[in-house]
Amino acid sequence: MKVQIDNATEFGSIVKSVRQAQGIDQRDMASILSVSVNPVKALESGKGTVALQTALNALNELGVKVVLELPLDMDTKHVEKLLSRKNFE
Repeated sequence: MKVQIDNATEFGSIVKSVRQAQGIDQRDMASILSVSVNPVKALESGKGTVALQTALNALNELGVKVVLELPLDMDTKHVEKLLSRKNFE
């Protein structure tokens, strides 16, 4: 299922719904992510202060794929070059 999100609140609601559907409580999610419960609560409540890496890790652990739809006028060679790097700066 594809879902478009437009803000941190929607993002958090999706994370919470998927976590709950998988029977994982917030404490276990925090343990899986190696963070305290506070970032998990903040993420799920839609606070925009959660580290991007924590949010991406949460999605990854829950089996949620993130796909970015780039503007049509984006230079594909430039994007391919960026993605081929091992370390982003």
